[in-house]
Amino acid sequence: MLPMMYRLSWLAFAIVAWAMVPAVSVAQAPPSEIRISGLTAAEADTLRAEVARLAAARGVLTLLDEQARTLHSLQSRLGNLERADDPQIALLTSRARTSIDAGDLDSADHLLAEAAERDLAAVDIAEAQILRRRARAAAAIADRASLAGVVGQFTDAAALFGRAAEVAPADDRRAQWQYRLWQADALANQGENFVDQGALERARAVYATHALPLAPRTDRPLDWATTQNNLGAVLLTLAQRGDPMALRACIEAFQSALSVFSRTNAATEWAQAHNNLGNALRELAAQGDDTALTRSIAEYDAALLVRTRGSDPAAWAETQLNRGLTLGMIERRGNSAALAESVQAFEAALTIWTRQTTPNLWARAQGGLGLTLSSRRSDPVAMARSIDHFDAALSVIHREDDPNLWALLQNGLGLALWSQSNHGSNVSSLYLSVQALESSLEVWTREHDPNGWASTQVSLGMVLGDLYIYGRDDAAFDRAIQAFEAAQTIRTRERDTAGWANIQQSIDLLRTIASPRGVRQK
Repeated sequence: MLPMMYRLSWLAFAIVAWAMVPAVSVAQAPPSEIRISGLTAAEADTLRAEVARLAAARGVLTLLDEQARTLHSLQSRLGNLERADDPQIALLTSRARTSIDAGDLDSADHLLAEAAERDLAAVDIAEAQILRRRARAAAAIADRASLAGVVGQFTDAAALFGRAAEVAPADDRRAQWQYRLWQADALANQGENFVDQGALERARAVYATHALPLAPRTDRPLDWATTQNNLGAVLLTLAQRGDPMALRACIEAFQSALSVFSRTNAATEWAQAHNNLGNALRELAAQGDDTALTRSIAEYDAALLVRTRGSDPAAWAETQLNRGLTLGMIERRGNSAALAESVQAFEAALTIWTRQTTPNLWARAQGGLGLTLSSRRSDPVAMARSIDHFDAALSVIHREDDPNLWALLQNGLGLALWSQSNHGSNVSSLYLSVQALESSLEVWTREHDPNGWASTQVSLGMVLGDLYIYGRDDAAFDRAIQAFEAAQTIRTRERDTAGWANIQQSIDLLRTIASPRGVRQK
């Protein structure tokens, strides 16, 4: 048997536990510990009621103690709020503190609610002002970017447009998209005009990873299509600079844009996308797909349905220029009838573009005429006209202003001069040809445009070979071999078997000719 002290403690515990059981409608028998203690049922009930009362009183005291601590903490916080920078908020919290001291908690609650609403209203005003300021700051930064672009500082312009996108309000996705689009456009201008491959790659990344996610097709289809069109343009330049994967992606981007643009919902953009797709298909044809030439002309014809001379003469002239370039390529592929139509297209553009009003565009059309006429290598009159057109273009286009176009014109001039040398002209045409081709290589470097560089090295090798053979310039022999071998570092046997073999055939032929003349070969 347990000692008396433990028995009493156990009995007290049993009574307290029994007292805590909620009352129910059916009477419950007291625990066995109580029954064996000798207490009567009435005494046990009385004891149970007293224990419950004491427990409740203790709970109330505990609760009151906790509430007192809460009120003390609240008073302390209200004391801090009384020093608020808004006098009205300070007054309201002071009055709430006084009400709490007086025990008027309802009044304190109303005063604190009024203070909170006043602060929230001030927050709404402040946040709206912040958004307006962010939008205004972003617009000012974008204006700085536009100024940088006007003076040809495209890299600086791109950085500023990117900054504007970061500053613009977070919920203004349209503004963010516009600044990102302009950022990528500026990088594309840098890459295209200054043969900056890195800028072209960054432009592609900004279009794809920043601009497109800000303009989902489902929410803003026209903005999405605009981004696809501009992405396609930079991919086309990358394709022309030797990126083998860019051309297919470029065509897909223009086709994506045209899946949204139509003559009814965005006629101008629809025509621009057709014009751009025509350019991409011409590049595809340049890489060997003859069927793309017909498709290219069809795209230009579609664009000209909107780009009429009367409604938009500048855009009409642009498409005429592009159409002339494709027709010139068709002529070089064996369709001699296309020559006249190509010349006609360039001359149509020149009825809009003049040297005085639009010198750069006038020069592009002049260069297009030079390129088309240079294909008539057996026609001395056509060669002379071709050279005149290239010279006219180069009188306007300077390397520092547009290095890529300048290099293109120098290359075309060099090839035309080479062809002219086959019509009884003196050797000076060959020297001028070498000079023009080497000038183009100052811009079309191996790093920036490997394919263009390799093609020009082949042309240079051919001209130097003729200079050695017909001009009796022995020094030209080694330079010709060097040019051919340089081209083979790009057109390798593994990468371009046919191209490598053609170059090797030219090297072997030149060495065969050189052997009887006793030229020392390296």
